[in-house]
Amino acid sequence: MKRFILSDLHIGHPQAQYDVMDQAIAYIDQNVSPGDEILGLGDWFHMTEEGFSTCINHAMAQKFCDLARRVPTKYIPGNHDYELEAYRDEPGSPNPIAPINLIEPFSENGIW
Repeated sequence: MKRFILSDLHIGHPQAQYDVMDQAIAYIDQNVSPGDEILGLGDWFHMTEEGFSTCINHAMAQKFCDLARRVPTKYIPGNHDYELEAYRDEPGSPNPIAPINLIEPFSENGIW
């Protein structure tokens, strides 16, 4: 099982590196096997300055949601996208980035 780890994408920020994100998606698509997963470790979005709607509706956000339909994806919100924590913490709230699963921070083998 492989874990592809992505952080600090800052989708929505004017200086985000969308070409690198496209390369990451292509790399994962070319190298994924059954049982693999993606872990998102915060700041995939840049909501604090650019706003929730701008980031969630961004074309790159849709590309990552499409990727999550092919590869199970877990995401821990960071300080630039903390607004997503409300959707994680309230089961009745629809997850705006589904099928990306919003999860709480965790520790595995002594690594946070």
